[in-house]
Amino acid sequence: MCWQRERSNRERGVEMPNVSIAISVRDNYSTALRTMRSSMRGFDKDLEGTQRKLEALNNTKATLKVDADQLRRTLREAEKQYASTRSEADRLNLELANANYENARQNLDLVTREAKQTQKALMELSDTSNRLENRASTEWTKQRDVPESGGIQDVFTGFG
Repeated sequence: MCWQRERSNRERGVEMPNVSIAISVRDNYSTALRTMRSSMRGFDKDLEGTQRKLEALNNTKATLKVDADQLRRTLREAEKQYASTRSEADRLNLELANANYENARQNLDLVTREAKQTQKALMELSDTSNRLENRASTEWTKQRDVPESGGIQDVFTGFG
């Protein structure tokens, strides 16, 4: 259509000035995708590290649970022994068994709390990682949908 106007203007003897248009195109998608990809790597490493920490805490928790159960049995035996003898030696043994059991129980409680917090952090990291993956996928789809055949000419097709 633009060339038709130009031809009709020439036929009438009207000379059109030569106008050049400079267009600058900047690729911000690639930079955004690289940034998201590097963020994803960081999250993946954090996710893996948090998973390893949770596994270690769960193993420690299982060991402490077995130890606490054994110390509770020892405490009950010491209570029975002291109840039957009322001797000073059995009272000291009972106090020691009680202190050992309480220490193990407190350690188990601390590890259990830490495991719960780590599980929560793992879930949050996983959710964040999924959101970043979805965002990167969306950005990739947007970049892929940009017309490649005519390049910048396709952008100005409607202006002619």
